[in-house]
Amino acid sequence: MTSPLNWQEFIQQADLPADAGCLSNPHQQHALVRVTGSDAESFLHAQFSNAVTGLESGEVRFAAWCNAKGRVWTLVRYWRDPNSQDDAIILRMPADQLEDTLKRLRMFVLRSDVQLEPLNWQALQFLGPNARLQAEQHRENNGGTSFHIPLPAAWPLHEIWMSSASKSDLPELPKELIALPRILAGIPEVLAEHREEWIPQMLNLDKLDGIDFKKGCYPGQEIVAKLHFKGGLKQRMFVASSVAATESTISTNDVITDNDGKKLGTILETTKTRHAHYVTAVIRLGAESSPLQIKNHTLTLI
Repeated sequence: MTSPLNWQEFIQQADLPADAGCLSNPHQQHALVRVTGSDAESFLHAQFSNAVTGLESGEVRFAAWCNAKGRVWTLVRYWRDPNSQDDAIILRMPADQLEDTLKRLRMFVLRSDVQLEPLNWQALQFLGPNARLQAEQHRENNGGTSFHIPLPAAWPLHEIWMSSASKSDLPELPKELIALPRILAGIPEVLAEHREEWIPQMLNLDKLDGIDFKKGCYPGQEIVAKLHFKGGLKQRMFVASSVAATESTISTNDVITDNDGKKLGTILETTKTRHAHYVTAVIRLGAESSPLQIKNHTLTLI
């Protein structure tokens, strides 16, 4: 296994200023949905793998929304809207999942008092040792209604959502590296191309506080619970790198094999610095100690 990048190594590999204590990322990948109505909390609680009841002010939770077979449709983060008087809940999901997810969620509303409204807001991320301070200063300087969301990542990551676009004078994180902080931290992302492919535990949601095994039913709950209580999980997500593959391309859905060409796993997400590829990959349990090959290059777990 190798060690993950530290901040200075990352700055060097990304060809960014050596003294940069924070980067901004204006390249938006996610979208917001505002959920209101007297049944909003109970409705979402019955849909997600994690609890929605008892959500405290300022708390951000992580969950999967699955189909009836326990396969993840999308991953969401959610919090209460501190600016509202109607106890609204805000959902954050990949932008390429927004339209289809809203359409499908509304199918389950039936007669419940629930309204789902997409918010046309803009996100700006701050990444690095000084991220919290920079995010708070940016929010204060721009005023207006906003959300400040801390996110898990390899280095401190804070996201500011505002009703209108805003810019920062900080150096920008290169667009091709926007997935790197979450990849190195082992945070999965399910875009539309991987919809209904993985069970939550395959993406480590049981290790990332994304599943509440004591809550009531939700789509796919029986399968998710069975894997937890009776075992049988055969694959999990791992973080890996390939230094030798910088001149080639590693892509989503590429197959990982052993030295004999036997399939061991699949690439979930990937990004590349000047020195290496970094990936999240779903790999067969027990095979992580085997030689991992992809396009004739060695893949090393981090």
